[in-house]
Amino acid sequence: MATAGKEIYALQYDALQRANSIILPNKEMEEILLSKFGRNLKIKIKYALFGLEKEYVNNLIYNRSCLRNIGENILKKNGFELPKYKYVLKIGYNAFESQNHIKILHEISKLQRDILNILFLYSNDLWQL
Repeated sequence: MATAGKEIYALQYDALQRANSIILPNKEMEEILLSKFGRNLKIKIKYALFGLEKEYVNNLIYNRSCLRNIGENILKKNGFELPKYKYVLKIGYNAFESQNHIKILHEISKLQRDILNILFLYSNDLWQL
């Protein structure tokens, strides 16, 4: 068992050393990785914050038939009926700080009132119902 663990570590270590970049979701994961595999990897680390580019969100908002279908499918799975004028915007899947809910809500609050009125915001809690 200990040998298998060492072999897996060696494979992971080698892969990380050869990688051009390492994508992580947050600082906590960075610290775990650097502690386990070496601080020299820090220059390779980039973050994927599980967010969407503003242009992508704008495209979804203005392509309402696509957005409508996504929203209806998500809510119908959970027994909800979405009013015809509303569109679903999912803003995270857990309560971790790295999900940046406060920043996301702050940015959403900057949207035009007519767009705000058609959005239905939710997090992963709906999946648990």
